[in-house]
Amino acid sequence: MKKHLDSLVVMSVGVGMTVACGAWLYKPKHREVTAMLASAQAMRDQLTRGMAAVTKLSAVRNDVKQANELLTDYATKVPADAEIGSFIEEVSSAASRLRLHNRTIVPQRPEAHGDIAVLPIKISFDAPFETSFEFLRTVERLPRAVQVSEFSVKRKDSAKRKGNTTGLRTKMTLRIFYEAT
Repeated sequence: MKKHLDSLVVMSVGVGMTVACGAWLYKPKHREVTAMLASAQAMRDQLTRGMAAVTKLSAVRNDVKQANELLTDYATKVPADAEIGSFIEEVSSAASRLRLHNRTIVPQRPEAHGDIAVLPIKISFDAPFETSFEFLRTVERLPRAVQVSEFSVKRKDSAKRKGNTTGLRTKMTLRIFYEAT
């Protein structure tokens, strides 16, 4: 019986040592696997955020593309020469079409600004406010760079006496741009 007990003790010590050794070896690997799983989850989260950023980037690119398409509709050009005559013809044609009265279109002295020259053109006419505004919108749609630097609308003296709201005097200065040579 003693022999049997001795072998049982030896076997239990052997099993105990095996379990202890296994636990000793298993514990660090378990920590390592847990750390790897946590790292993998962090990487998945980072990829999810990155995918969201890529989706937003795609939306931004689409918005930029649409904005560029809109800009081509409003593209203004700076021609190589002033083409004052054709510009004044276009403005005069618009004024005639809108039936502007007592109109004057007077080009001023050009101003040089580096590679670009600016030609101020003073325009004045009599018309109702709506017509003045429509004329301004027509000028802004012309296919060249135009800036309205001054714009005023005042009731004419004769309209004040008669109580006429359509007797308005509009004055503006347009600045057209062209390459300085």
